[in-house]
Amino acid sequence: MPRWPLSGPVAVYLGLFIALIFPVAGGIPVLGYLIDIAAFFFVMLFAFSGWNLRLGVATVGSILISSIIFGPSLLLVGLWAKVVVTGTVYGKMLSAGRKPARSFMAATIMLTAIVLAMFWMERELIYSAVEKFQSMVMLALPQGSNLAESDTNMAVWVTQLIALFRRLLPSLVALAGVTQFYIAVTLLYLVFRGAGSFLPHFVDFIFWKMPFFIIYLTGSLIFLRLLGTDIMKTVADNCLLFVGIFYAVFGFSLMEYYLRKIKLSLFMKVIFYMGFVFLQVPGLIFAAVVGLFDSYFDFRHIRAKLIG
Repeated sequence: MPRWPLSGPVAVYLGLFIALIFPVAGGIPVLGYLIDIAAFFFVMLFAFSGWNLRLGVATVGSILISSIIFGPSLLLVGLWAKVVVTGTVYGKMLSAGRKPARSFMAATIMLTAIVLAMFWMERELIYSAVEKFQSMVMLALPQGSNLAESDTNMAVWVTQLIALFRRLLPSLVALAGVTQFYIAVTLLYLVFRGAGSFLPHFVDFIFWKMPFFIIYLTGSLIFLRLLGTDIMKTVADNCLLFVGIFYAVFGFSLMEYYLRKIKLSLFMKVIFYMGFVFLQVPGLIFAAVVGLFDSYFDFRHIRAKLIG
């Protein structure tokens, strides 16, 4: 099977093109999201491989092109920094021999800070769009004084759902950015492996585990959620959702570890995980609780294995 040449002309020209135009294409629905992932990929590839000239051309050129087209703005700088700064930091840390997990954590923290700063700058426009969407949905629902009880309940449910979405929007935006970054990291590893080249990567998924110290942050957020002001509770809700998603991922890691240990068949695994799909939010909460307890009790004794 032919291997993709990482340093070949296709990689160079395609990578430079995508890295140059991604801020311009960022506003295109769906396609812009995919182009951002591709830009993450190539920026990390250039940074890790030590191709500094290509990285410089791509990063400087992208901000210049987008500034010429749209005019300079803080939002444009944020869109650029989300990909370029995060991708460069991750690629350079790996190239310097830093552990993949620590490199990913550092890049994720930086990415989250950039995305939240962008959200804060554009919050009025974003919330205005949410209000317009809510108005459109409410207009589509049955109107009038003789509404059936089911119609009234539907209107209340939609109002509550959009209010919850509005409340948790900062964390949802941050998680969307982190998801893009993780997909790009995974693609980078797969391409390197397919090309027969080495790229440090995370350990096997069954050994993923949330760092223990995060439990103190989680406890503080829960305390803030219970006793804080309304603004504090909103901040705590967003932070708990953000951290909770990671706990859920590590909870599934623990479950997968024991499913492999008992040698459950693929069919039964599919049935098991489909149960979480049907449970939806309660299933995610359960997985997050599992991940939280594992960070403290270390059921797989990962700390002992790492020590020696």
